[in-house]
Amino acid sequence: MQIRKFIRLGCICILAFLSFACKDAADPGLAPKLAVCGDAVIEGDEGCDDGNATTESCTYGETECIVCNSECKSIYGDTSYCGDNLVQTAFNEACDSGGEDTANCDADCSAPQCGDGHRNVLAGEACDDGNTVDGDGCDSNCTVTACGNGVITTGEDCDDGNVENGDTCPSTCLLATCGSLNNDCLADILIA
Repeated sequence: MQIRKFIRLGCICILAFLSFACKDAADPGLAPKLAVCGDAVIEGDEGCDDGNATTESCTYGETECIVCNSECKSIYGDTSYCGDNLVQTAFNEACDSGGEDTANCDADCSAPQCGDGHRNVLAGEACDDGNTVDGDGCDSNCTVTACGNGVITTGEDCDDGNVENGDTCPSTCLLATCGSLNNDCLADILIA
């Protein structure tokens, strides 16, 4: 804005954008005032004035926001949120994999943990029902309740983590007896 002063019979006249105003030179409060960024008053060419001369950042979790910068102009603020690929430990992020599950990070920026209610296949979880109770469909190691998952549940005498016969636990997860499956009864008799 261009300001020109004209002195005429004790008046200060201001010409701005083709409008003409004459103010009493004896009243200093009527003299033109320069904009002061940071005084919490929007004036002059200020687009904003939040009462300080600091450029703030967006609130954690916002993916976009407008802030008032140090020159009292509205700008897009710096963001920080789960999924920005930057670990924000101040906001309890254990990791940040860009909003995707990885073997070491859940999409919610927490470390994969069986029983947290979030199934992370890349971390080896076949299921995650939010608890570590065995026999409820998803066992404490985040495998589906079944013979061969390494967790002994109701109806199983043993579970060695596989469904192979001839090892410490047969494929049925029931203790072998003479004549069951591939159990060698002759060897049992000779050892006894």
